[in-house]
Amino acid sequence: MWQKPRVLTRVAYLYIDLHDQLFDPEPCPTISPRLFFFDQAVWGTALKLKAQIGNSDPGSRHYAEVLGLVLMHELVRSERTASASAKQLRGGLPMWQQKRVVEFIDEHLAEDIPLAALAGIVDLRVYHFERGIEGRSQKP
Repeated sequence: MWQKPRVLTRVAYLYIDLHDQLFDPEPCPTISPRLFFFDQAVWGTALKLKAQIGNSDPGSRHYAEVLGLVLMHELVRSERTASASAKQLRGGLPMWQQKRVVEFIDEHLAEDIPLAALAGIVDLRVYHFERGIEGRSQKP
């Protein structure tokens, strides 16, 4: 069984130096890597920043620097929101299973990965694996 996405996915890899002089050093925020998340504010700012790449207009450099700062703040805000909502979720795969799956996906990004292969990595049947990744529910 192969998992075919219904829509094309958008992926962006960003490297942001949180110790940049423009960012408030106290306290230094942390942004943990996340897979398969979408935040409209982050995406909008990233698209604006992307549009500035290669722009030779003198004012463009300053605008890009400010957008980078805004993007850092959006990611920190998104991290705080994600952390708060993650505490409200229950169910799903245990962290050790999530870690194995994420590591496997990272190592095989260029390949089509069958759902059965991901389930096999954590010794689950496909049905139980699907329930583990989709079946998170809010606490009552």
